[in-house]
Amino acid sequence: MSTRHCMYRRKDFMWMYVYDLQGKKLGFIRDLIIDMNENSVKGFVVSGMSLLKSVSTVLVKDIVSFNKYMIVKKLSKDNYLKFNNIRGLDVIDNSGNVEGIVEEIIFQISNFKIKGLIISRGILCNFKEGKKVILQRDYIIGDRNILHIDKNKKFNFVTVFHKLNLEDGENEKKT
Repeated sequence: MSTRHCMYRRKDFMWMYVYDLQGKKLGFIRDLIIDMNENSVKGFVVSGMSLLKSVSTVLVKDIVSFNKYMIVKKLSKDNYLKFNNIRGLDVIDNSGNVEGIVEEIIFQISNFKIKGLIISRGILCNFKEGKKVILQRDYIIGDRNILHIDKNKKFNFVTVFHKLNLEDGENEKKT
C-alpha cells in the first residue's frame, strides 16, 4: 500500500516513543511543530523521559522512520510554533459567527503538507452533525482566532461518529 495519499492527524503521533539510531529511548512526542507560511508540519516536540529533562524538537528532515515508534538522527533545542498554540482558538466565519474551536490538524504524510483543520462545534453538535473539517485554503490564522473564508459553499466536510449498534443479541446466532 502506498503512503503517498495517506492523511494523518496529530493524535496519530501523540505519545509515540522516539529513539536515536543506536536504539536509545529519547522521549515521546508531545506536539507538532507547524509552519503556517509553508502550510506544513515541520517536525515534532519531544519530551524527555525524566521530569528534569527539557523539551526538544525533531525536524522532519531528521526522521529516519516511524510506525509504532519514531527513529531520528538527532534532536535540537530550537523554538518553533506548535500546534498547541492554535489548538482551542475560535473559528469565526465571514459574518463574525463562531463556528467552533480548533481541535485537530490533518496533514499528508508524503510531504507533511497541512490539508485542513478539524473544528469542534460542541459535544451535542459533534455527536448529532459531526465535527467540521475546513480545508487549508479556506482559513486565515490570526493572533486570537481563525477566520474561515468559506470559498466553496457546495461542499461541507464533516467527520462523524460511526453508527453504534446497541440492539441486544442482533449479532448472536439463534439456537
